Amino acid sequence: MNQSSASENYQLGNPKASYGPNRESTILLLIAISACAVGGLVLLVVGLGQDYIRDKAILSGGGLLMLLIGLGLHTVYRGLLRTGVEVYDAGFVLTDRRNQRHVCRWDDVTEVYEMLIQRDPARPGRGTVGGKYTVHRAEGQPIKFGVSVQNSKNLGLTIQARVKERLLPQATETYKAGGTVAFGPQLSLSRQGITSGQEMLPWSQVAEIRLRMGARIKQKGKRRPWKSIGHSRIANYPVLRDLVRMIHLKPQDGQPAGSLKDISDPGTGSPGVGLGASGARQGFDVRELLREGYDMRDIRGFLKGEYDIHELRRRK
Repeated sequence: MNQSSASENYQLGNPKASYGPNRESTILLLIAISACAVGGLVLLVVGLGQDYIRDKAILSGGGLLMLLIGLGLHTVYRGLLRTGVEVYDAGFVLTDRRNQRHVCRWDDVTEVYEMLIQRDPARPGRGTVGGKYTVHRAEGQPIKFGVSVQNSKNLGLTIQARVKERLLPQATETYKAGGTVAFGPQLSLSRQGITSGQEMLPWSQVAEIRLRMGARIKQKGKRRPWKSIGHSRIANYPVLRDLVRMIHLKPQDGQPAGSLKDISDPGTGSPGVGLGASGARQGFDVRELLREGYDMRDIRGFLKGEYDIHELRRRK
């Protein structure tokens, strides 16, 4: 099913981007399949030519085993070729290895969990090569995708950006009304403070919230963190980041700790700040570029003024 027919059948609007199977994974699988096929045939031929039954059985059995492994890898390879994600105005469609299509509308998304894969785990936040994502919906099973999809990190950024557009205003209003905003079972925020599990830390006791590859919360007068929560255990991480930017961690201008800053102030991390506001200065909403599948390197060059939108389009 092509993008136009999927858009008509699922009423998702115009197609924005398409992500196929990961090329590096397919190449590695082809190499492994070839190695198993050649190695298995060589062992099988050599084994059948042996005079001793024991040697013949060992070598021939090893050859058959390698051929079976190659056959299994070929099955995985065929399934990988079916994998892909198509992004539309109103949602996305995931095609899994069984060629089953899973439709997700932006309005149905409740939580997005992200597990970033680092090239160098010793340097968190640097050298990210991809990600694994779990998208929870109001109805239906969670949708999962990862490095089997080409440019999974960019696809994840697109999904996170679209979901944040809808969930951040809701989270802000819930917080202002005195409700609790949950970011998964490990972390939630309210005007009273930060809750993690059965523990709650009042805003008056919060010294620092560091958001980098997770959340690290420090309590006043304590050397060790009150809580450290991994990135993959936090739902809707971009929403958490922007909401924390809007919260007074310290009393200021007569406002108590835990109150919201004036979100009309462009320096407070309001929903319009970030890529959207930076793009506005360029006369274009660059969040649209994320939805279309542009690489963050190209987008940063556009924001810095290295080239205009027409040159960026030609790059694609």
